[in-house]
Amino acid sequence: LWSFWLSSLPLEGDVAESLLVNKQLCQLVLSNHAWVLGRDHSNLGRIVLIFSKILETDLVDEEVTDRIREILLHLNQAAPDRMQVFCQGVPHAGLEKLQRCMAAAAAGGSKPGGDAKSR
Repeated sequence: LWSFWLSSLPLEGDVAESLLVNKQLCQLVLSNHAWVLGRDHSNLGRIVLIFSKILETDLVDEEVTDRIREILLHLNQAAPDRMQVFCQGVPHAGLEKLQRCMAAAAAGGSKPGGDAKSR
């Protein structure tokens, strides 16, 4: 059931519903939900791909972006070699969004990408 749920993400047709689902996904990952993460964290590659698709879109708000950043930074610090494996299926544009998201933490910002220009 959880694999099917993950395979249907990201939701793109309903922005309001997508915001709720993406927030829920982050909460489940942050709580180390075993079924969502999968055996031996086998679903993390899919989850990172989902994050790469929703970052810098209307499908996330500042709170969800902050949670995604927290997850990505934790993954990168805990297992940088595995983080590279998780990112293998992510297209170049998605990798750039993931990098901007993590870099925003180092810069002290809460929003990645173009939002920094408006500060």
